[in-house]
Amino acid sequence: MRSILLLFFSIVTQVCISQPIGSTGILKGYTFINVPSNRQIVGAKWVAGIGATTSGLPPEQLIESQSLSQQSLSNETLGGLKLSLKSILGLGAFSNSQLSVELGDIKIITVKDLYSLPLVKNEKVIFEAAKVSSIDIIYSKELEGSVRAKLPNGVNVFNAGLQAGGKKRATVQGENLYIAQKIVKISKIETDEDTQKIKNNFKVDNLMGYDIQFDNSALIYSSLAIARQQLGPNALQSLKDVSHVIAQYSPQAKPVLLSINSNSQGGTTSDGMFSKEISFCYCKAQGPISGRLFLLNKINSGDKVTFDNIRLDEYAISYSKLPGVTSANGDFVSFTPAKPQAGSKVTILRKTYHLQKVED
Repeated sequence: MRSILLLFFSIVTQVCISQPIGSTGILKGYTFINVPSNRQIVGAKWVAGIGATTSGLPPEQLIESQSLSQQSLSNETLGGLKLSLKSILGLGAFSNSQLSVELGDIKIITVKDLYSLPLVKNEKVIFEAAKVSSIDIIYSKELEGSVRAKLPNGVNVFNAGLQAGGKKRATVQGENLYIAQKIVKISKIETDEDTQKIKNNFKVDNLMGYDIQFDNSALIYSSLAIARQQLGPNALQSLKDVSHVIAQYSPQAKPVLLSINSNSQGGTTSDGMFSKEISFCYCKAQGPISGRLFLLNKINSGDKVTFDNIRLDEYAISYSKLPGVTSANGDFVSFTPAKPQAGSKVTILRKTYHLQKVED
């Protein structure tokens, strides 16, 4: 009986109304949530006529795919958004001269890794949602009682003082409130992947359209500097010691930096360009590869979305000893990276979801 009651609570609190936000632009395909809430909903399964039937995904499986200021939205989109929210809050009967709604910055939260969802063809899911940093209601002070009486259950406000012209400002309680969601049906899923060894110059060329450059210099020399400081100048007398030291002290040192660029053969976003830097700790270069899977690119082309992930299948560095090269006081031998060890390689994982908009 307890599980049935919990499911009923989840369903009731996740139902959305069918009012669309807009037919074009950034918020195309979104519908409003009946009560703004900071409860996480992105990634939940969706059943028509019922609502969300599972919990949303945890934060580590989500990504902030866009951050929008009011200046980045068209007047039509922003005006329609404020007008609709006014209605959602039960305040649509007040004229604009009596009451208005002001919004903070809007963030679009998207499922980061659809690999983590056991999605199948024709399944529906809350693919992404829009949340705002704050919602303020500005109204004539004589309407205080009427405004509070009309707010729906679950929406609480606190007064934030008087505005110019004698109007009052009230702020809806809660930060980062979800106000709208985009529900989609997965009509088709396509997967592709390719693997390439890392070259001696620590480069990977044209791996599914991406060129990748590994930069280890800052990591190595800062790790060795920390080791010399903490272990003494005579601690680094063999290549084996160097590898151990760098792995041990890399969390305190510089990360390995990957510079990733698209080339003419692919790896492009919708605007035709792509450039990104990803860093990881060398201390995690061995062991489970789940910690070395990074979202590289999200390409949203309307009716489909493609996720490109880069995975470091194996990464290790071979070192060369430079005999006779010492510091000014001659107390240590220098080492330099020679090349990636045999077997060092990366993989691009590409997964494309063909989406159909769901109105209910």
